[in-house]
Amino acid sequence: MKDCCRFIALIVFLSASTFILLEATPSRLTERVCLGTDNGMSISGDSAIRYSRYKNRYSNCTYVDGNLELKFLDADQDYDLNFLKDIRIVTGYVLIAVIYARYIPLHSLQIIRGSNNFEWTDGSFCSLCVIMNHKPNDSDIGLRELQMPALTEISNGNVVIYKNNFLCFIDTIAWTLIVPRTSQVAVVYHETEKAKCYGCIHGCHKLRTDTISCWGLGIDMCQTQNNGSACSSSCAYRCFGPTSSQCCHSECAGGCTGPTNRDCYLFTGGTIA
Repeated sequence: MKDCCRFIALIVFLSASTFILLEATPSRLTERVCLGTDNGMSISGDSAIRYSRYKNRYSNCTYVDGNLELKFLDADQDYDLNFLKDIRIVTGYVLIAVIYARYIPLHSLQIIRGSNNFEWTDGSFCSLCVIMNHKPNDSDIGLRELQMPALTEISNGNVVIYKNNFLCFIDTIAWTLIVPRTSQVAVVYHETEKAKCYGCIHGCHKLRTDTISCWGLGIDMCQTQNNGSACSSSCAYRCFGPTSSQCCHSECAGGCTGPTNRDCYLFTGGTIA
């Protein structure tokens, strides 16, 4: 009986300690975890049922454990996807396919871990996959902005943005700040059908790189830049300045403000620093 009580007490202590640890991290946030899905392009139900499922699963979620799959919201309406706005971390891949919303408001998304990738064609895999988000033979219905201004790292896998004929601003993104190699990024349009786009607003101009990059039309859609392409060759991809003494700690993902693991924006395990 005493052993049983000790075991229960230990469980209570560990549970309480875990909660305190989460509350005491420098992020000052407790993650709201939701489980992702692993269905690929398979679907069930109509678009109204799928929308309800997505909203129920991802509302108030900050951490997707697994894949974020949004697929086949293909009725003739502009879907409100604001329930995605709090998601900060996805451990698997992000798949956005045949979504007829004008915007994907992943405003808080900072890191896609890519612990597993989506196979979109034979032998071709991606961890950010944005595929055919427009209505064929229609001049109005389709995705305009992929709103991910906070995204600073895709840790593993490729980027595929395929035949989203109304999608703007993607060509402005400095992908080398997000993925290690530009060969990981493929953007394909039906060139004869590609919409004409506005440019980024001047407020998104970065003096350090003399570039203008954005995910949408507005000062809040400027691309976050964390020195990814300005690092010394001695740094393992991330840094907080151009010299060899300004490398981020090996536990950092997405950048840092100093050399220790206490200065990370994110940890390589996917948690907020």
